[in-house]
Amino acid sequence: MITRTVPAYAPARGPDAGDVPRDEHRGRAEPYAVRVHPDRAGAGIGRALLAGTTARATADGFRDRALRALRENTPARRFCERAGFRPDRAEDSFEAGGAPVPEVRYVGPLGPPAAG
Repeated sequence: MITRTVPAYAPARGPDAGDVPRDEHRGRAEPYAVRVHPDRAGAGIGRALLAGTTARATADGFRDRALRALRENTPARRFCERAGFRPDRAEDSFEAGGAPVPEVRYVGPLGPPAAG
């Protein structure tokens, strides 16, 4: 069981949207991952983790944020949307077990996460 979690972010990955210029990624913070055990979903843990990264990125001068969700992970995609992110049509994938795993990028202004 995790007893301490430290929210962390990094400058957004890029360019991964085909024709999106690299300059568009400057100033965008991207949390490495927001993962919550399914038994704890809905308890506010994900929102708290996102609020922590938002506060740190705002203090560090980032202008907006990105977050990724696996394309097939409907609960994660709903979380992104409830938090004020919108898909920007950029999709990327990584490899796991020799198979591509597609993910969708969401972007949003840097500010307090939306309630909900």
